Amino acid sequence: MKKLIFIGLLVPIGCLDTKEESNESEEEGQPQGYEDEEGHTGCTNDPASDNPSDGEEEETVDDSEESGDPSDESASDPENDDPDSEDTSDPEESGTPNSPVAVCSVSPNPVNPPFDSSAWDGSESYDAGGGPLIYEWALISHPEGSAFLSFDSAYTSSAVMVNFMPDVAGEYLGRLTVTNEEGLSDTCDVLLEAVPSQNLWIEMSWEHSGDDMDLHLLSPSASADWNSAVTTDQDCYYANCTWSSPDWGQVGYAGDDPSLDLDDITNVGPEIIHISDPENSGLYTVVVHDNPALVYDGSNTVTVKIYLNGSLVWMDSKAISAEDSYTPFAQIDWSSNAVIPL
Repeated sequence: MKKLIFIGLLVPIGCLDTKEESNESEEEGQPQGYEDEEGHTGCTNDPASDNPSDGEEEETVDDSEESGDPSDESASDPENDDPDSEDTSDPEESGTPNSPVAVCSVSPNPVNPPFDSSAWDGSESYDAGGGPLIYEWALISHPEGSAFLSFDSAYTSSAVMVNFMPDVAGEYLGRLTVTNEEGLSDTCDVLLEAVPSQNLWIEMSWEHSGDDMDLHLLSPSASADWNSAVTTDQDCYYANCTWSSPDWGQVGYAGDDPSLDLDDITNVGPEIIHISDPENSGLYTVVVHDNPALVYDGSNTVTVKIYLNGSLVWMDSKAISAEDSYTPFAQIDWSSNAVIPL
């Protein structure tokens, strides 16, 4: 790069030396500056100093050569100016590890409680670096009244968990976490829906353990006076409805007979009664008995859910404290798919 330095009435470049530099120049025989009687400056032995008032003179100086700035050299490097130059750094050498990917599913979905089962499957999960994975399953949420508060710990470290049998109707949310050798993890969630296959489905659960609550369903024949029908053949409960079913409705037809699928004593339920093909006449009555075989001090909240054709249509909770009492919850009119609270 060239610079233009104008020398006129100003002091010539060769005469700008400091006093110390001047002494050095005298020893080396370099021209020295002077000042005449009129105040003009010049340089001895410098032809231009004989006429210092002859206007301006240009002198060019190669700035780039004198500066020796290494940045100018890099700026003019064609390799550094190439916008298409590739980054040859290795991403693995930079310390960025590979991450795993969690992939989960559950099948069959939906499933029919309480005896059909589903499998939670995480076998499609993979590690981007091709390494092995550690699996961990967790049950994040479950329907109210379910006894499944968590997955069986014997199977939670497997890629596939088989034979999961939901006990009550509703949604079960499972979560899979996979971890690779570098300690990086990924998660995925999958929802399982449990839907009753029977047309009439009744669930019961209670709040505090140590209290034995029993679910009762009375036939339409007993709807006029259900109190006198409890513990008879017109009442489905643990004593006559667990391993066999009373013959209700059409004689010899099992489809309209009740079945107690789940019975619980020491915990908080659930208990479930179903009928695949309910009668079209009369009203079914739902009652809860506080069995005195186990005594709980204080009030215990009992919840009853009623499903018709696989859908939850009614739910209610009542506080029960009297031992050996029978508490009616609702009547069911199957012909109109209606629930009548009691």
